[in-house]
Amino acid sequence: MSKEVAPTYEDVMSDAQGIAREHSDIVSMNEAGRSEDGRPIPLLTITERAVAKQNKTVLFLTGGTHGSEEVGRAITLALARWLTEPQNKLHIERQVFLIIPCVNPDGSILNTYHNAKDVNIYKGFPPWAEPATAEGRAVWSVGKEWIPDGYADCHGLAGGAIGDSEYIHTGYGPDFGFASAMYVTQEMNRAAHLAGFPQRTPSIMGLRDDSKNSIPDKFVSELHTFSLTVETTENYYPLADSIRSGLARLTKLVEMGERIHCFQPYPNYPTDVITGNEVGALMPYGADYESRRQNRRLTTLMIHQGVPQFQRQANDKGRVARVMMKVEDGVSDRPEGVAIQLTIDRRAVIGDVKWNGKKLKAGPGDGWSSWMTEAGIVVRAEVPEPPKIGENLLEVVYKVPFKPHVEPV
Repeated sequence: MSKEVAPTYEDVMSDAQGIAREHSDIVSMNEAGRSEDGRPIPLLTITERAVAKQNKTVLFLTGGTHGSEEVGRAITLALARWLTEPQNKLHIERQVFLIIPCVNPDGSILNTYHNAKDVNIYKGFPPWAEPATAEGRAVWSVGKEWIPDGYADCHGLAGGAIGDSEYIHTGYGPDFGFASAMYVTQEMNRAAHLAGFPQRTPSIMGLRDDSKNSIPDKFVSELHTFSLTVETTENYYPLADSIRSGLARLTKLVEMGERIHCFQPYPNYPTDVITGNEVGALMPYGADYESRRQNRRLTTLMIHQGVPQFQRQANDKGRVARVMMKVEDGVSDRPEGVAIQLTIDRRAVIGDVKWNGKKLKAGPGDGWSSWMTEAGIVVRAEVPEPPKIGENLLEVVYKVPFKPHVEPV
């Protein structure tokens, strides 16, 4: 058995209990589950309880998935402490933070990469099946209950290598997902640069063979959660410096979850473009964060079961923007409503908006609304009914004060 490395599992449990005890008004500590050897896996929930959860985003952080990587445990605990500081009151009013600082208690005690059964927890998450380990099932139970908007699994970059990094996990809209993830990680890495820590270029896990069956991949593929793997240098620096580097990026991630960006009309992590892009995007339907989370899960399940096509037609023939979604016969789970958002030339005047031939009413909520952006007019259609089996068509009729040099055919 190798010597334990601080923070040890005992350190994590003691610190987590202390944080919960000292800040009992905003922090609770529970068991997410038990390890393969029966040890408790701690879960900290940090939020302002007076604000209803439907009005808040949810960020889920895990650390210590690999038992020999102590920095993942250290930086998630550091973020928990940071969130309890008075100057961060607005963050806990706007978000729910779920933190498991030690996913792998047995590996932490043994100082081994794998768990007590010599299984790599990180890669024990087969798609659309139960995780392969007790620790994985504990993490996934929290994920299924909360359907987080953002998720990061925090690791240590072992072996003395320098240069922190992130791994990007993309979903059913990989191009837009990659672009929005790069936008977030660039800001995270800039924060680390300003703190004095060099960063590697983020990697796209969806194109790597070793990304299969990972924790973040499961969150993306089944819940469409914005997901990252966060690597922080260890062994090269003193532990306190590695914590500073990890904390610089994680606190920036927290901040990014409270901005309006990535084609979403409300503050959130860039998770609500389920598929498509800014010229035609399928998004969650719902009036608040909680209803959109549930809808996002069902929409993601519907896509998995059989939505082979969602796209805006390449040209707007007759000055009609058309977005088509095909739902196959075998789909058994459909969301209670859909939201589709698209961008039209900023000089346009919007006329009728139709869903499957039926006019939608103008106005926010169920119906359609629009607003001006630098790129053009964004039209958002919210349809309070499940998409039908077969072809579903959104049509936006508009006029423009010019004649194109080529007419669409």
